[in-house]
Amino acid sequence: MATRWLKSLAVVGLILSALGIGGPSPFGLYDSPLPPPSGPPPTTGSFLVHLSDGISTSRMAEIRAQLRARPEVLSLTEDRSDQLNILEGRLSRVDTGEKGFEQFARSIPGVFDVVAGRDTIWEGKVNVQISLCPGTDEAESCRGRERGTVSEKQTVFQHLLNSPGVEKIYFRSIEYTLSELRDSFSKLTADDVFESFRVKTRSAAEADHLISRVTRLPGVSDAHRL
Repeated sequence: MATRWLKSLAVVGLILSALGIGGPSPFGLYDSPLPPPSGPPPTTGSFLVHLSDGISTSRMAEIRAQLRARPEVLSLTEDRSDQLNILEGRLSRVDTGEKGFEQFARSIPGVFDVVAGRDTIWEGKVNVQISLCPGTDEAESCRGRERGTVSEKQTVFQHLLNSPGVEKIYFRSIEYTLSELRDSFSKLTADDVFESFRVKTRSAAEADHLISRVTRLPGVSDAHRL
């Protein structure tokens, strides 16, 4: 189904190009979204360490030293905004086993909670997601209607093509999204996920401009920065 839609977009793009309609495509002659990136997922990741309330400055310094001593910790910063004691950083690898970083950090006195996650294959490749109507009433803009239609997807895609600063446009089908998420959520079904575009823009300002252009389009549930 997704492959057939991508082919139909390519045909539409060629017709529009021949008629002189629409701006230049970042994909050259074939005006269709790129398929999602392929290849093995990254081994790198990030973490958040939530410290217990009322922790002393000296104890926090000891915890920072213990975390920095771990060989997989690439960086460590502190966020005390809103009086929350949170240490965050980057990992060269994410090991969820008994000897992994998350289990180690949880064992440190003064640590309340730890969240560690591996980077996705999308890391550094996109900065905007446009989610299409999922066929449920969850989003106000999608109430009382089914999933985004082929025509609506083509309209969204043409808006993306003609938005300044857009460098790459990817399309995530239902099938791809299920395969991407099932490692973490094994009980997901097609009814639980939605189609989406993911986009790379040159700058944050151009990302915000893009979001403002597509948010109100028919068939769009949500658009946000990644």
